Amino acid sequence: MIFNWTKWHISSAEEANEAFDKIAQIHPKYHAFDTETTGLNFEFERLTEIGAVEVSNFEIGEKFNTLVNPQKPIPAKITEITGISDEMVKCAPDEKQALEKFLNFVNGRVLVAHNAKFDFGFLTAVARRHNLDLNCLKTRWHLSHHASPLRTTTATWWRKYITATNAD
Repeated sequence: MIFNWTKWHISSAEEANEAFDKIAQIHPKYHAFDTETTGLNFEFERLTEIGAVEVSNFEIGEKFNTLVNPQKPIPAKITEITGISDEMVKCAPDEKQALEKFLNFVNGRVLVAHNAKFDFGFLTAVARRHNLDLNCLKTRWHLSHHASPLRTTTATWWRKYITATNAD
């Protein structure tokens, strides 16, 4: 199940908290995830990173992060936006290996994404290219891109957040 933050229009922290409460009532344990890519078209572009955190009753639990070797050059503009360079991904797993690791991490649990159409589109394209099964992720629910704390859920952002919270 995918919760998509871009569809519900939440304009305040209070509304965001209400949305999180609704999710927690239905699914107290879920994974917030995001992807970084070489571009916007999931048929032609490739993953460069997948990141996720397990959330249980609003507490951050296990974390997952992997860079992905897109097996093509990362455009300079994408490196500028994400901070991910060709050098960083040259020894990273390929997209099939990265998706398999991600699927093992989420283990069929509910997923929350800032832009599920984009992120799930990339996961679906990778699965299709490599004959991987995504049946456990086929239902979508929608929330808003204004919902906090997941408003800026790029994998790179989560990595920084996780590092900062682990330092405390």
